[in-house]
Amino acid sequence: MSIFKIPQFAFFLVSLMLLLGLSACNQLPEGQIYQQISPSTGESEDISNFRQYIVNKQLPFPTDINYQGLFYDYFFNVKVEPCEQLFCPSYMSAISKDPFSGKEEYFLSVGLNSWIDTKGFSRKKLNVVFVIDISLTTGDLFYDVREGEQTDKKVNKTKLESVSEAIASLLDQLNPDDRFGVVLFDHLAHSAKHFGAVKDTNLENIKGGILSLKPGGGTDMSAGIKEATEMFKTHVDKHSSGEVENRIIFITDSQPGTGLVEGDDLLDLVRSNAENEIYTSFIGIGLDFSIEFINLINKVRGTNHYSFHSPSELEEQLREDFDFMLTPLAFDLELKVKSEGFKVRKVYGSPGANEAAGEIMKRATFFHSQIRAEETLGEIVLLHLEKVPEIEDHAIQLTANYKDRGGKVESRSFTFNFEQSPEFYDNMGIRKAILLARYANLLKNWIVNEIFHQHSKQEETTEESIDATENSLIAYYEKEGIPVPPNQLRPWERLSSDLSVSKEYGELFEKFHPYFEREMAEIGDISLNNESEV
Repeated sequence: MSIFKIPQFAFFLVSLMLLLGLSACNQLPEGQIYQQISPSTGESEDISNFRQYIVNKQLPFPTDINYQGLFYDYFFNVKVEPCEQLFCPSYMSAISKDPFSGKEEYFLSVGLNSWIDTKGFSRKKLNVVFVIDISLTTGDLFYDVREGEQTDKKVNKTKLESVSEAIASLLDQLNPDDRFGVVLFDHLAHSAKHFGAVKDTNLENIKGGILSLKPGGGTDMSAGIKEATEMFKTHVDKHSSGEVENRIIFITDSQPGTGLVEGDDLLDLVRSNAENEIYTSFIGIGLDFSIEFINLINKVRGTNHYSFHSPSELEEQLREDFDFMLTPLAFDLELKVKSEGFKVRKVYGSPGANEAAGEIMKRATFFHSQIRAEETLGEIVLLHLEKVPEIEDHAIQLTANYKDRGGKVESRSFTFNFEQSPEFYDNMGIRKAILLARYANLLKNWIVNEIFHQHSKQEETTEESIDATENSLIAYYEKEGIPVPPNQLRPWERLSSDLSVSKEYGELFEKFHPYFEREMAEIGDISLNNESEV
């Protein structure tokens, strides 16, 4: 994704009241929200997800098709097997024929499941700071992607109005002994509600203040994190960290810079806070976080991220999953695979996987996932395997290692052999994951092809990034199947392009669509229509 940074021509009309308010922001009357007035002009490019690019008749970037983000749109069947440990991965297998070539392909999926009793779950006492983006773009109407992705339908709410309503509702889920504060930021940041216990707070006044927030100014995310960090330093007893959950909930409609590196204020502050057991949740409003950003924050202990694409989704998931999104269950999770007879061709749903080394996943923190009956929301990793010629031993060993909240190391291993069957699926969960992975691969290859042909050829293509005549392209798919896109982007794949579908990919889509429809019917999930319509 590209981010367009527009110079901000800021000017301030500072009144004596504002100056007094800034100097005494921690001495505000309890039960009031204070919004800093900072008139300014400035714009920022709104980063949309893949579906929004299509609606806007723009060609997405290959990285906009994020396997993990795609999986998180759906529930997947998991094998619910009783165990006494906190984290119990479930394994499923399939042999599935490629829809173009008919070749048999081998897959394993790992369900990331926690077997805690959700009905009896009770979180610790909470120290939380809500960091709310009130920059100019939060005044834009909130696109309801779920309900109107093909019609450019907009709901009659701005992003900030939707966030304000969700946070105001969320305050009712806090317990009397919980403590919270509110930070607002645009190109500046300030404490709008000082840190204090719920029982000592006039929540109705706070809700009224949050619901009356107005957008304006640029976007400085580091300023918001810095202000929240100072609030924790001033008001939180470090010695009580084992008894409470300390968390910053950071809500923004802007994409954190994809150039985050060592020394970046935002990432450094999140890491430093995590070392002091102050963890951060990033919530994206109307956007999908970039793969680069997800990869970085997944390595930070206690950190998680969520993307919401409609007001109803934002309100519903915050209401239903609030306690779980705040509670890390395990740390330093590692999933590994070892086999002489198979090599890992691709891992889907696990950014940063190292296929060559057999490392399926490394995640600093594992959180409870939403369970519906025997289905889990998005928490599935799919392994695309390829047989090694002339090796008879096809045993596959999978191992999961992690640390519990007390620092105790736990380990679970599982050994598997594929059944000798022409085509089978352990359940509909893995079948759905395979369908979505193939769908994503086809779209990624299409995007690369269109960008390549719209811009000058700066390097030779590889077999996995096909540059061919329409006849050889169709022939390649029918012989080899859907290619697995390369992990790394070439320079020309980062260039913006107009939406287009070449004749050869138009024919490939026509061949793929009936397969998608048949699989959707077999799986029995009508929500897959979202992808069929695309």
